[in-house]
Amino acid sequence: MKQAVGILFLLLQVANMAHARFVPARWICWAPNDYATWYRLEVRVNGHALSASEIEDRYQLPGEYVYQNPPQNIQDVIRQYEQTYGSKDHAEVNLLYREAGGPPQQWQWPPH
Repeated sequence: MKQAVGILFLLLQVANMAHARFVPARWICWAPNDYATWYRLEVRVNGHALSASEIEDRYQLPGEYVYQNPPQNIQDVIRQYEQTYGSKDHAEVNLLYREAGGPPQQWQWPPH
C-alpha cells in the first residue's frame, strides 16, 4: 500500500510538470524553470507617473528586474491588483519585457 501511494505521488508530480510546460503562468509548479524575463514597468495613476519605489509598493514587484518566471505571472499580479485594490485609481500600466533574449514585447493595462 505504501509503495502504491509513493508511485501515485510521483505520477501526479510528473503530470503536474507536463501540464506546466503548456500553460502561460506557473504559479505552483515544480517544473524546471528555464525562464529569464527582463522587464520594466511604467505606471501612471490619475495622470501621475509613479517612481520605482511607488511601483514596488503598489505591486510588490521592482520597477525593473530580471524575473525568473514567465511574463504572464507579472501580468497576473498587475491585473489582480488593478481589478481589486486599484480599481478606482485609473491606472495605466505599460509592461516592457524580453524573454530569454527574444524580441522586446509590450503589454498594457487597461487592455486596449
